[in-house]
Amino acid sequence: MKISRIPLVILLTLFLFACGGSNQDEPPAEPETAMEEVAEHVQAEVLNAEAVEPFRPTELEAKFLDAAAAVNSSGHTNGYFTNPDGVTGYFTNYELPFNFIWEGGTKTVTAIDGQTYQVMDGEGRLMIKYMGDDLLLQRYEGGFSEGMWHGYGHYLSRNGQGLSNSFVYTGEFNYDEMEGRGVFNDYDFYMIGASPTEYKGELKKTEFHGQGTETDLSTGEVTYKGLWFLGRPYGGTREQWLEDDAEYELRDPHCQYTRLIIVGTVEVGGYANDRPAEGFLTIIPPEDAKNVEISEAGGRSFTIGLMRHPARKTPDGSDLYLNGSIEDIPATAYPLTLTVAFEREGKREAVRLTIKRPFILELS
Repeated sequence: MKISRIPLVILLTLFLFACGGSNQDEPPAEPETAMEEVAEHVQAEVLNAEAVEPFRPTELEAKFLDAAAAVNSSGHTNGYFTNPDGVTGYFTNYELPFNFIWEGGTKTVTAIDGQTYQVMDGEGRLMIKYMGDDLLLQRYEGGFSEGMWHGYGHYLSRNGQGLSNSFVYTGEFNYDEMEGRGVFNDYDFYMIGASPTEYKGELKKTEFHGQGTETDLSTGEVTYKGLWFLGRPYGGTREQWLEDDAEYELRDPHCQYTRLIIVGTVEVGGYANDRPAEGFLTIIPPEDAKNVEISEAGGRSFTIGLMRHPARKTPDGSDLYLNGSIEDIPATAYPLTLTVAFEREGKREAVRLTIKRPFILELS
């Protein structure tokens, strides 16, 4: 999950603080300031310790999670993984072999890799752990849809390096994206002096986006309250925000689709059309892709042919021609769910996504 933002060492903080040494060229800190810093660290560590305690599995949970790794039939890091119980989920960008426990509903689906799975679906409880690690990597209680985080849930995640960087999110999800309204508590102690923070408000594509309030959890002080835009405080008026948000929705390529599923190592990008939300739907597979197939959920296949790349050139400045598809699809046909499948380096890869409006989809 995209959250592949997704994507995530309290002891490290203390170590750095104790062993960082002093700079001969700078005067030592005033005693009062040093004591304040120590107090801040201690308070922050207490908050972080409380946040990571739920990452500790029970003895029975650890026994199951260490028994065997979840299996991906296509051999990729992105795609569908099945645990020893025969339950499957959609996972992305897990760097090491992992296993998971799911306690909840399932649904039979035929995935884009051609396999039939019993995927997580409905309300339930999920735990994920890298093989050989003592702590859970993620814990979740809430909704799933066909193997993806979806609906409302309580989600805990850490970076896998220890206890220095973790977060807790309670709120709405939209197919693996934190999106809607929620509360995001960030416990980051990788850098000395970092304070845990809490954000309450609106999110879009896992970014703070909309009306929200940020609070320093170590002091209780509100650090910002107002409008946010893509994770940053926004200085304009509500009217200006609405205009910028509408422009962002139409021009950012990642806003042109939802419900993204990847089996393989491909990256998804693209460009908005010259007339956003109008024009042709253009699909550009990876340059080294072979045996490309593009199909719509209703069964229609798209024609693949040589086309001029709308944005890139060759090194000498000439037009670049690649295999792809250009489709003139009525506006009433959107949203449109497409699957792009192909072979690379002897492996079959595929991308499925629901396209909101015509744009230039490029896979690389």
